[in-house]
Amino acid sequence: MKIRLIFSILLFITLNVLIVSFPDSGNPFVVVPDITTTSDVVTSCTFSILSGSCSSWSEVPNQLLEIPEECSDSLWSKVILTFTAQEQGVQYDRFGAIWIGDIEVVRTTTPEPTDSGITWTFDRDISVYSEYIRSTKNISTYISIPNNVDSTYTGIIQVELTLTVYLATDEELSSGS
Repeated sequence: MKIRLIFSILLFITLNVLIVSFPDSGNPFVVVPDITTTSDVVTSCTFSILSGSCSSWSEVPNQLLEIPEECSDSLWSKVILTFTAQEQGVQYDRFGAIWIGDIEVVRTTTPEPTDSGITWTFDRDISVYSEYIRSTKNISTYISIPNNVDSTYTGIIQVELTLTVYLATDEELSSGS
């Protein structure tokens, strides 16, 4: 009996903390490790890899991944994928995934939008795929967030994906890291 009472009190406190902590759906809190670079002075290059909208179940925005010449001339020490999306209107949260070529690099969910709109963003370190991205020719970036838009559910998700690549320093090249 005491255990149930204690559990009920803890559950009540936890739910109240969550309600106070998340009063509306601003930029959702994402728990991921900090993304750090190996040096304070690192050359980086940021470029768009996909821009599109998710407005139906069958629509899968995709774009050929084109690495700018200034980013492709050196080895990369780190690759960061940045996902930014906007949505306005009425919609449920959706599951989605991002692929670069045949590799699923991110699985995600969307927050529910507000009438005034919501923007959210997150970064993922996808350095483990850097050699595949650099060396594979004619690969596309795909995002799938199946969505239903009609007179009731009006939220269309606008998505922008960018890559920031950090070029390997001379020190990293000589140490082989």
